[in-house]
Amino acid sequence: MKKRILFIINPISGTGRQDAIPEDIERHIDTARYDYAIRTTEYAGHATLLAKEAIRKGYDTVVAVGGDGTINEVARAVVHTHTALGIIPCGSGNGLARHLQIPQNVRRAIEIINKDTIHCLDYGRINGHPFFCTCGMGFDAFVSMKFAEGKKRGLLQYVRDTVSFGLKYKPETYTIVNENGTERHKAFLITCANASQYGNNAYIAPEASMKDGLMDIIIIKPFKTIEAAQVAVQMFNKTLLSNSHVEMFKAKKVHITRPEAGVVHCDGEPILMGKEIDVVLIQKGFNVVVNPEAHSKKSLLQEIADNVVETLRPYLAQLKEPEVAEKDEYDLNRFVNAQEGVYETARDELMQGTKRSHWMWYIFPQLRGLGHSAVSNYYGISGRQEAAAYLGHPLLGRRLREVSRILLNTENKSAVAIFGDTDACKLRSSMTLFEAVAGDDPLFGHILEKFYAGERCPLTLQRLSEESSSPASPSSSVSL
Repeated sequence: MKKRILFIINPISGTGRQDAIPEDIERHIDTARYDYAIRTTEYAGHATLLAKEAIRKGYDTVVAVGGDGTINEVARAVVHTHTALGIIPCGSGNGLARHLQIPQNVRRAIEIINKDTIHCLDYGRINGHPFFCTCGMGFDAFVSMKFAEGKKRGLLQYVRDTVSFGLKYKPETYTIVNENGTERHKAFLITCANASQYGNNAYIAPEASMKDGLMDIIIIKPFKTIEAAQVAVQMFNKTLLSNSHVEMFKAKKVHITRPEAGVVHCDGEPILMGKEIDVVLIQKGFNVVVNPEAHSKKSLLQEIADNVVETLRPYLAQLKEPEVAEKDEYDLNRFVNAQEGVYETARDELMQGTKRSHWMWYIFPQLRGLGHSAVSNYYGISGRQEAAAYLGHPLLGRRLREVSRILLNTENKSAVAIFGDTDACKLRSSMTLFEAVAGDDPLFGHILEKFYAGERCPLTLQRLSEESSSPASPSSSVSL
């Protein structure tokens, strides 16, 4: 007997480009195993109502097609039922999907649904409101409120809000009561994490598990403005817990008292609550279609050992073993780590002709200094020699050529249509850089001809020219 699946599509989540998804479902869902229906949400909260209706009708799985807000709406309906939550991530952050290693590509996400591997996972409640990734108070809740009030969405706007409001935000003092006693903390933010990240691979709780019956409580204490970039980079590197301003403990429930009523966030959505906050973890509370190939996470110490880096660049203060530094002069391992679990998504998005998620800096690197964020500086290429080393790297060079060839074979689309205005400029910078060190390989020049009528990035050319004129920085090239 076939199982029944309802797909609930939020047409305005993320980039809002969900028109082709019904066709993707029809093409790729296993109709020998499933009967399916598709519904589209029309207003906030509609996904919860549609999911409850599906549960009453006996559907086996309800698939949320959207971002974290849509997933939360569907998930809160399926808790403590036999119906499983499926996910096709189409949002800007996709925190739960990324934690569960659900592909960010629609076709591959449907393939996960076809495999029908279901686990019973934990979820949490903050003053009765269910959350599945994270909830919290302090700065992140404040930013989520400002973000929700704004007219623009997307990661770039969220980063802008974070930087803008971060300079003005005043930490508060919280009283935290858990099974082990009572503590008072002056904190920049407090996050209760069931899953490991906010979204966009920003790991607020890198050790968090949805199967251990515990929340990871993350307390970030006040820090100097100059240290903000380091905190941000460590969040993306999964090394946040090594920061001296960060404390973490695990608990089944906590009671938090704060000076004033205000906003909290629940899976990124702002909610006004009072001074008294109760957060509780419900063990094995809902069924989820998971990726059966998702590997178990390593311990934090092993994760740090695998991702160890040495650099004197601003915003970072990490250690690396001398023998590793000798083998990896430019710390190219930072790109290898960043691409882990993301490269396949980037490649698939390019094959579909639309970039949806946030990977530009470490898939198509540029010269350092062309961007102004901590992330852009961290993944910036120092000059010709590092670019040549990148292109000569057995994995990174192959991947750069592969995604470049995919772009070269894309028909009837401009760089702006594929990447958007900002990332189209980054692509031109990247291609200009690697063309300069590629020797006789014409691939990157062909992309510049195809998408930019042969115009190279003038700022990249200027930086390369300045480097070449310096006797301390001889140029390098690679011909492979």
